[in-house]
Amino acid sequence: MAEALAGLSLAANILQVVQFSTAVIARLEDYRSRTGSLPDTYDHINNKLPALIHKLKETEAAATKGAFSEDDRRVLLPIVAGCEKQIKALGEVLAKALPKNEDSGIKRGFKAVGSLRYDTRVEKMAKEIESYVVTLTYFAVATKNFEPLPRPPPDATCPFPRDPHFVHRAVLDDVISKQQPGSKVALVGLGGIGKSQIANEYAHRVRDTSPSTWVFWVYADSLASFEDDYKRIAEKVGIVGWNDKDANIAKLVHTWFTNEANGNWILIIDNADDLDVFKATPSHSVTASNETGRTAPSTVPTPQLQDFIPSSRNGSILITSRNRDVAFHFTCSYPQILPVEPMSESEATALLKSKLVGTFAHDEMVELVKALCYMPLAISQAAAYISQRAPRESVKTYLERMKKGDKEAGQLLENDLPEAGRDRQRTNSIVATWQITFQYVRKTKPSAARLLSLICLFNGQRVPTPLLETEYIGNIMTTEMPVSSTVPWWKRRGGFRHRKQQAEMPKPNYDFKDDWLTLTDLSLVDSQPPGLWLTMHPLVQFTTRKWLELHGELKVWKNIYFTLLKICFLPRHVATIDEEDLMYTFLFSHAEAAIAYRPAGGEELENWAIVMYKAGAYARPGDAYAAEKMNRAALEVFQVVRGVEDEHTLRAASQLGWALNWLRKHEEAEEIYRRVLECRLRVLGPDHKNTIRSLHSVASTLMLQKKFEDAYAMHMRAFDAEERKFGLAHEMFYVRISLTALEYLLDHAFKQATAVQRRKFETKRKATGKEDDDEHHYLGTYLQHEGKYHEAEAHHRFALERRLERLGPEHAKTVESQVEVAHALKGQTRYKEAVILYRQALDHCAKPQEEKDEYTLSIMEHLANGLAKEGTFEEAEELSYQVIEGRMKLLQTNMSNLFEGFHTLADVLYEQNRYEEALPYYETAYFGQEEHTGKDHEDTEEFLRDYTKVKEMIEGKSKDKAPDGQLRTDAVALEITADSMGM
Repeated sequence: MAEALAGLSLAANILQVVQFSTAVIARLEDYRSRTGSLPDTYDHINNKLPALIHKLKETEAAATKGAFSEDDRRVLLPIVAGCEKQIKALGEVLAKALPKNEDSGIKRGFKAVGSLRYDTRVEKMAKEIESYVVTLTYFAVATKNFEPLPRPPPDATCPFPRDPHFVHRAVLDDVISKQQPGSKVALVGLGGIGKSQIANEYAHRVRDTSPSTWVFWVYADSLASFEDDYKRIAEKVGIVGWNDKDANIAKLVHTWFTNEANGNWILIIDNADDLDVFKATPSHSVTASNETGRTAPSTVPTPQLQDFIPSSRNGSILITSRNRDVAFHFTCSYPQILPVEPMSESEATALLKSKLVGTFAHDEMVELVKALCYMPLAISQAAAYISQRAPRESVKTYLERMKKGDKEAGQLLENDLPEAGRDRQRTNSIVATWQITFQYVRKTKPSAARLLSLICLFNGQRVPTPLLETEYIGNIMTTEMPVSSTVPWWKRRGGFRHRKQQAEMPKPNYDFKDDWLTLTDLSLVDSQPPGLWLTMHPLVQFTTRKWLELHGELKVWKNIYFTLLKICFLPRHVATIDEEDLMYTFLFSHAEAAIAYRPAGGEELENWAIVMYKAGAYARPGDAYAAEKMNRAALEVFQVVRGVEDEHTLRAASQLGWALNWLRKHEEAEEIYRRVLECRLRVLGPDHKNTIRSLHSVASTLMLQKKFEDAYAMHMRAFDAEERKFGLAHEMFYVRISLTALEYLLDHAFKQATAVQRRKFETKRKATGKEDDDEHHYLGTYLQHEGKYHEAEAHHRFALERRLERLGPEHAKTVESQVEVAHALKGQTRYKEAVILYRQALDHCAKPQEEKDEYTLSIMEHLANGLAKEGTFEEAEELSYQVIEGRMKLLQTNMSNLFEGFHTLADVLYEQNRYEEALPYYETAYFGQEEHTGKDHEDTEEFLRDYTKVKEMIEGKSKDKAPDGQLRTDAVALEITADSMGM
């Protein structure tokens, strides 16, 4: 072993002498190239130096192989030191004696004359060097027959056995495909996402498929662990002198890696997260004091750990890291960086199942891995926790505890049970694993840590980057203190309004993109193209909030979050339609996330309530549960802080009423709306616009409860107030009254619908002093729905006469009036008159050789129905078939209309007492409508009644004549026919 130590120390010193000698030769040759010759003395020593370098290299090679004994070492070290001394002295002489390019003419002359006095000294150096060459030659001959120790067979230094529970992931295939000789590939992702497990599986696969390949594993979380693993490699491959206390392990292992004679190898560098580790100086580097007591010149750069990571054609490197910047530092290629994402649902479920003891419901396991966001470490810890406490603990009980709240979930996720394939020195708690990363960010990039502290409070799936680039946030990120602001967010940098003014806005000294890159490189956030959104893993958000709570900062950041949303949300009553969409798209989900952040009191509570109130105004029916929580919370706070009669309190109450109606809690909504109405009547008076709005809100809620008489009375009060407030000529009044009539009509409250429409008719006639054919048409339509066909006919005939005179017989509106008059006549059983008008309308809108549109087909359908009632069955039946065929051809047809066509054909057959033939069409109409619109739809109910009636008639008449199975087959045949025609 002593011989090996000597060889290693000797080799390091020899390499320095070779470097100095080479530099001297280069200096002499440079002079020769400029002047054409060298002085004899210098030329003589220049001829000696190559021989010295050659012998030194031979000696270094022998020393590396351990060819010298301890006695040899004692002799050779002073010789090498003497060589070094002579070469350095020669370098100093050359600097003084031989002119350089930059020397002036006078200086060159002085050097040329002065160099003569160095001749004797240089000749003496040449003799010394020649004697060293002779000595080194002797040692080279003495070691000529030296046989090095045999190399050990290829092996591995992987610290873990193969994981029997490993679940294959696609990224492993990418690693295998990209790992070529000389390549460097990196796996990058969050801590606990399974990078090391993938690397471990890859290592074992390499050993299985290629036993002649070395596989090495190095931890890079610190300089000490890296050097320890390099020392383990040195021992494994049998590098001579690896355990010398002064051995330069980093250099020795690096030299072994770059020697292709040592065979193929794979190096896995695990946990390479901190670039500072790789910039550290390894122990016993070549710049450290050596045995001679001398140090390397200051011009030689200090070696760093990264200098000893090899690049060789006979080896490849796989790096695992949380930091994409570190990964790129070593791969220098983004395509060689492979992101490791959370598992798929099937992968995560398979992992959980493999690690659990016992049998559990598949659905429960799927729900659990979803709750754990498909993170392998969290899943493994959950499985270990459940198995350790079984049968008292199960997947179901674990899930229940996870859902109880942050405190309970935090206790579960902080568990630190042993995990296969993971260093014992590293925590197995998913919370602690990520908090290490957060601490690193706080230490290296404080503004990025502050940005992370804010982002963790958003709904992490769609965090809009424009919010994070506002002046308010810029000040927060640079000063660490909340900054109040009265400038709306859309006027700030990164907003959506007044973009032309942005150049004039004051901008904080804050580089959002720099912080965003820091967080992205560490896989803490991800950017969605085209860069408008950031996403954050839910468990990372949870862990960050726990981290802030641990450091006593969560309350501060919540208030900053509420203040930001309060600034950004426009009050809905002042927003344009486009701005409403922006508010909802960019902000609503983040206000919804803030529901759970309710402060205890003070200014923070009021800020939170304002956010709830503003956001609640933008809620849509699909957000009903969130809207109820938001508006109820805002109402509770405003009642205390601002009083029950404050307009903000009343608006929050009205918004709560909307949400309750969406949730079908109509009685509570009515109670709230009536309280708001009472307050507004008392404070604002009966004719204020907000009071009128409350009247309509109460009326609409009564309609939802089918209290149509009470609703109608309330609507009339509102319309009376609107007439007083805005006058008879106000266009919005007519819009509102038309919509109200339509609401009653859709609710089948035909009496109230007609009454509201009649009020519009009378009011408009009073306001204009004219008869409007459109208003007659609308009122006639409502009267028909109410069943007042005679009065409806009068209004439709008035509209028809005016339109014939004003627009002509072929105009669409004229045809429409003809059809409506025909409908009114049919309602009075005046079928012959109705058929005449249907034919006239059909002649005006149906053109030969053209496909019929839906309106034309509808007229044909009504004509067929009228003909059947009149007794003209053959034509009625033919028209019914044409209607069905035409609707099948319409690619955009309404399926309900198609089933209505089948029902009409069935009616025509029924009128002829052809019940057996009618039944399949009734059946097709019923089953088709039920599938299309559901059992509770009015058309479905009507079709069911007709189908049941005819079926019972047939069964009562003759049970053997038309078996139900055969009839059902005919109905199915019709469905097949429809399918074959493109439906």
